[in-house]
Amino acid sequence: MRYYLILLAVSLVFPIAELIIGKMLARSSLVLLDGLHALAHGAFFYFAFQVSKQVHEEFLSIFEEERRRKLYAAIQSAFLVGGMVLFLVLHVFGKISEPDEQNVFFTIVGAGIGLAGALISLFILREFKSTREANLTYNVVEIHIHADIWTSLVPIGAAPLIWTGKYLSISWIVYLDPLLTTAIAIWFIAKSLPYLLPR
Repeated sequence: MRYYLILLAVSLVFPIAELIIGKMLARSSLVLLDGLHALAHGAFFYFAFQVSKQVHEEFLSIFEEERRRKLYAAIQSAFLVGGMVLFLVLHVFGKISEPDEQNVFFTIVGAGIGLAGALISLFILREFKSTREANLTYNVVEIHIHADIWTSLVPIGAAPLIWTGKYLSISWIVYLDPLLTTAIAIWFIAKSLPYLLPR
């Protein structure tokens, strides 16, 4: 229970800080996407814990237990796909047509907070899993945390390119942030779709 509460706290505090910085200071769609996905994996972990708790309390058969976990994975994937589509339509596509002036320093700060939160979450989740049996629900959460690490590294890597482009007065560099955000969101959607299909 201790690891459960710590992971929930980390999955709430770090993403909210990243979202505030991404929206108000960095003005980066990449940082916002990373923060939103990190917030989602905290919610996924909470529901994964609840599903596992219900499975044990109801003494389900192995078949029924697996069916319940697959249903959870499908719901989680539907939530993620829906969230990514809404984020693209309501936020990112507008930034492609009218990109913001991005603050490179706060982009790195925001993404750095996201990276720290993801690494801490991964460590805590592995400690949490070591005290329980391996199952699909926690494994899916771990996949999302690994994805969070990569989505934190992308804006950190893109920031020097954006700074250089601004320094050299390269006009199209303002589109790099929303275009990379679009590519990552589409990747999330593509990786999540197989869990929506019956297996």
